[in-house]
Amino acid sequence: GARVVCVSSDAHYGGRVDFDDLDRTRGYFAYRAYATSKLMNLLFVREAARRLPTSVAINAQHPGVVASGFGLGDRGLINVWYSVTKPFLKSPTQGADTSVWLATAPEVDGVTGKYFCRRREHGMLAAARDDDLARRLWEESERLTGMTLPV
Repeated sequence: GARVVCVSSDAHYGGRVDFDDLDRTRGYFAYRAYATSKLMNLLFVREAARRLPTSVAINAQHPGVVASGFGLGDRGLINVWYSVTKPFLKSPTQGADTSVWLATAPEVDGVTGKYFCRRREHGMLAAARDDDLARRLWEESERLTGMTLPV
């Protein structure tokens, strides 16, 4: 069967879905927007696992903090933080390990709708396990994009 791997993050713990302000036009804060996008990744995976045929497995993973250069276009503290912590961060190859494993490993064949870190199933914020929230976000995404996933 097919496998889909979504890269999320433990930053999802700081996320909150606000259906009245999905595009964060009120009180934008970069980290909150990032955290919410990672929460939405997990909700998408949950709902897609429910909607996709059983021949398609979809899972998410947290790569850890990777020395990828992410966020370096920003000014300020992120650049200072990155230069101080870079020697202690995962390499991009290490960060990709669980993604590659989820895409290829026989031991996760047929596993779907889960969240992993370091090749193990990983805990999630309660909101990320909320089936009603996942369904509502999926339906709102369909409405906003004008696209529907055929089942």
